[in-house]
Amino acid sequence: MSTDSVHEFVASYESRDPDYTPTDAERALIEDAINAYLSASPIEAPGHLQAAASVPPDSEPVAVTEAQAAYALLWRTRTTDPAIHAARRALLATIGKEGQRDALQWALDTFGPMPEPSMEDFP
Repeated sequence: MSTDSVHEFVASYESRDPDYTPTDAERALIEDAINAYLSASPIEAPGHLQAAASVPPDSEPVAVTEAQAAYALLWRTRTTDPAIHAARRALLATIGKEGQRDALQWALDTFGPMPEPSMEDFP
C-alpha cells in the first residue's frame, strides 16, 4: 500500500458510529501509524499477502487485502497508543467483521499465536 493510498484511505474514512468523526489531527495520527506499521511489516509487496508459515500443505492459505493485513499487523501490537487504536478502528470499519476474521486468520497462519504479554509490552 503506497503512502498516497493510505492518505486517500484515511481521508475518506467514515466511522460506522454516526456520532464520531475523526478530527484532522486524528486522521494525521491514523495515517502516520498505518504508514509506519506498513513500512516495518514483513509484507513483501501488494499481491503477496498470502500466509504460508503454518498453513497445512493440503489447505489453501487465506489471502487478504492490504487493509486486512494492516489491520492484522496492528491487532498484533500491544500498546496503549491511541493512534494505533484509532487506526485499527478505521481499518475495521473498512474491512468489516468477515474481513476481520480473514485478517486474524492470516496473522495466525503467518506469524503464529500471540506471545504471552509481559510488563515490557506496556511502558
